[in-house]
Amino acid sequence: MRGLLRFYQEIIKLSDTVTWKFDFHKALALDCIVLSQFFYSDHFWSDEHCSAIAYKILNQLLNFFQCKNISELFFGGDNVNKAFTKLFPNGVLKLLLEEFVSIFNKNSWKNYPSYKDTFSWILFNVKAPQMSDYVVYFLPPALFILDDWELENKVYGIKALQHLMENLVR
Repeated sequence: MRGLLRFYQEIIKLSDTVTWKFDFHKALALDCIVLSQFFYSDHFWSDEHCSAIAYKILNQLLNFFQCKNISELFFGGDNVNKAFTKLFPNGVLKLLLEEFVSIFNKNSWKNYPSYKDTFSWILFNVKAPQMSDYVVYFLPPALFILDDWELENKVYGIKALQHLMENLVR
């Protein structure tokens, strides 16, 4: 994680001289978001030190793009910087979800235990009225997690569905 933080800090330093139109920069930003959540969760593959670094990476990304919060990162905003607007004219959420659902599907989700936490973090950071635009990405994972035989996953799926229903525009 330290190496990733140093690498990302160097990218940030170079950001004034780098043209932010390449897919590499989009992928780097999206990967930093996913990795920050991967290591921020409380599991055997992470510890307090990794969580602190993951938090720093996410905060540096927010600061670099001048996003006040996760909502601005997800959906964009009036105060974000030009680099963010060029890379993500409508925020990162749609690109993040498109990438995410290509890996996190009914047949593979158990192979990626951290992705359930990442899915949860993304889901619970999306509220009404934006939820209705992204329900197509959130509903299938919530249903296949609910359909699992493990009680923990069933409860998790119910919580995800409840959040979806509470945040859909009526």
